[in-house]
Amino acid sequence: MRFSTPNLPTGSRWPWIAVAVIGLLASFAAIAQTASPQVGDRVEAEWKKGQWYTAKILEINAGQYKVRYESDGVIQSVPPDRLRPVGGSGSAPGSAVGPAHGTPPPMANGFPVIPGTAWKIDWGIRGGNVQVFLFCKSGRWEVVSPMRSSGALTLMGTYALKGNRLVTKNMNGREETNYQMAWKDSVLALDSGKSVMRLHYNGTTACK
Repeated sequence: MRFSTPNLPTGSRWPWIAVAVIGLLASFAAIAQTASPQVGDRVEAEWKKGQWYTAKILEINAGQYKVRYESDGVIQSVPPDRLRPVGGSGSAPGSAVGPAHGTPPPMANGFPVIPGTAWKIDWGIRGGNVQVFLFCKSGRWEVVSPMRSSGALTLMGTYALKGNRLVTKNMNGREETNYQMAWKDSVLALDSGKSVMRLHYNGTTACK
């Protein structure tokens, strides 16, 4: 079946109606884009202040959004102001983990740049790899656990880099650990001589 376009008389209102319809459709599109996130949506959630990671909404209850982070499977409840569209504006993921799952770390001479980065700790325990190692630009390090409320801080101290060696001290400065660092297959290995900690790049960090 063939349809023909009618010949509209000069001065017809049809062009104006078409413009109005297009404007109405654009308004509907804008409303759709600003609609509240729904269960099943893929979003970016703020795991800790300034740290955004991609996540999936599992449940909405009393104004709180329960999300599961894609990078490590951690589940957390956040208010709506800590959700944004994937690739949305604001602080960069991980500045503070989006994560940055699958994103390579900043490099210099074939080795990761450590200050200002966040790393997921892999102890080789299935389902237990939930802590994140933050190397603040100030020379402070933090270990945080997303499993605890609001990404609670569990350990902290100071660190210094000496070539491919990392020297950490605890918060009291009494316990010092020397690590030999190695970068292979997108894994940063920290060998203390007693154990090896494997780190996977998780984004940048804005910690002080």
